[in-house]
Amino acid sequence: MIATAAGLITLRPLTLDDVTETYVGWLQDPEVTRYLMAGRTPQTARTVRAFVETLLLSAAQPFAILLDGRHVGNTQLQQISGVDGTAEVGIMIGDRACWGQGLGQVAIQALEAIAYDDLQLRRLWAGTSNPACAGLFAQCGWVLEGCQRAHIWFDHRWCDRWWYGRLATDRWVSGERP
Repeated sequence: MIATAAGLITLRPLTLDDVTETYVGWLQDPEVTRYLMAGRTPQTARTVRAFVETLLLSAAQPFAILLDGRHVGNTQLQQISGVDGTAEVGIMIGDRACWGQGLGQVAIQALEAIAYDDLQLRRLWAGTSNPACAGLFAQCGWVLEGCQRAHIWFDHRWCDRWWYGRLATDRWVSGERP
């Protein structure tokens, strides 16, 4: 748990019980899904439940982001490679009332602690076409590693996809860890 000005932020494993009307509503909101693959097809309780079931059966580690105990979004480690010590990161703050309050940054920092300290991973990476998400990764000290120009069709136009990465050792350089 991490205390912020917005409230107490907690990550806990995502479960099928999290597939609520609220969660489905996020994925039906065009603003929330503007830069998500989920926004490309209609979402229903059945499709969201099937997605979460598949995710839970995979090697991914999905987490609910809680603000004062209330589910406001999700984050996850996926494509985890124990051999390479790497994983891809995804994040969605579904509750739009929570946008701009720094919850994403706190959630990424908490996810980094799980990845680097608990799972002993050495590198995390993420791709995004969402300018706000790109800003989030930059604020968290991630390095812009590349850009795929006009890579994906979002928001009625071709969008770039930016790739960010962060090494466990980057935390030491920035003074985040002793």
